[in-house]
Amino acid sequence: MEIWGDLSKPAKPGVISKDRVQNLAQKTHRGQSAINAHFFHCIIASLLGGKVPMEGRILLPGGNPRITELGKKGVVFEESPEEKQLNRWKLGDFNSEEQTIAKQWRAASNVIDLGAIPKNFAKMFKSLTNIDSFAALNSYVNNYLAHPTSQTDFLLELIEGYKIPQMIASKIFLRYERANKPLLNTFAPYAYYCLHIKTFFVLGLIYNLISTRGTNIIDLEYLYYLPFCMAFSSSDKFHQILVPYYIRDDQRFVPGMDLKADLTHLAQEWDVNFHKDMKAWDAKYGSGPPENANSVVCKLWRELFPKWIPGKKSDFSQSEPGKVKKLNEQMDEFDKATASQDTDFLSDDSNIDFIVRKYSVSIDDPCPCGSGKKLKDCHLSEIRESEKKTKSKKEIDEK
Repeated sequence: MEIWGDLSKPAKPGVISKDRVQNLAQKTHRGQSAINAHFFHCIIASLLGGKVPMEGRILLPGGNPRITELGKKGVVFEESPEEKQLNRWKLGDFNSEEQTIAKQWRAASNVIDLGAIPKNFAKMFKSLTNIDSFAALNSYVNNYLAHPTSQTDFLLELIEGYKIPQMIASKIFLRYERANKPLLNTFAPYAYYCLHIKTFFVLGLIYNLISTRGTNIIDLEYLYYLPFCMAFSSSDKFHQILVPYYIRDDQRFVPGMDLKADLTHLAQEWDVNFHKDMKAWDAKYGSGPPENANSVVCKLWRELFPKWIPGKKSDFSQSEPGKVKKLNEQMDEFDKATASQDTDFLSDDSNIDFIVRKYSVSIDDPCPCGSGKKLKDCHLSEIRESEKKTKSKKEIDEK
């Protein structure tokens, strides 16, 4: 939404707002990148008893079940409306409705009065001893939200605070009563996580640990997506303060400027060495970074991909000659299932054989093969040739 809002942002000299949004869309949504389901829908799913994994995996919205001819079960994800929207923006295609909404969003964000929150909640927490540090605040919020006799009030606060529709709220309360009103952190872990963040934020405002700058409420929403990533990077002081209290042990926080500087260095190194000898570079590193003890990206790769060996490209096609053929056969099977009708079956991670995610790739996006080259400079001609063969085969089959 912040990118969308930039459509109405005052232009810098020589740069119009549309150009800024187009540039941001090109940077944030490239190739195989995916957009997580909106946190609001994740909260509702959590409260209704749905599984909302909080272990570093992106949650894709939607998903249509399929069964292949050989009986394998899978889920097919179409492009989401947000992904289609970003793909249009990458090409500079904006409609008048989007520009109107951008103006309304920016106008609303400019009049946010966080100073009113301490006044509205001060009476509720007036009996508290003074909280003078974030560590003390986190400890208090943990104890406060664990109070057994207040769980129903907290559930109501969740429903009202996130404006959950009444019909859905009725189902949530029915489920809660049938479960004998347990603690929220076990009843709906992700919803509890969001409530914890919001409570932390409100109390931080009351005790002047967090400033009343209006954009803080917008920055807060980034933390709702923290459970769905392995690495989180930001240059915002607000994030740098709050993230340590919500990050998992297997996650990493990287200061935004450090990551930007390292990526700039890697890009320069890649430009020089890759173009000198593309095959040698690709054979040595593949899609991984060069070995460098001082590189932020290299350190992340080591910590988050424990099986990765610096300077060694994974190439199963040479070590297992029959594997490529088998994978191609499986992909053909999955492709046929993708085009079939929806099938009803209960699914979870344990009984899914495959996942197919559809996405658009522009010729200027990185090639899906992982070479680092643009699609137009890599496998575009092969893809088009394959499409021609597939089309010809289909026409023959239909005859």
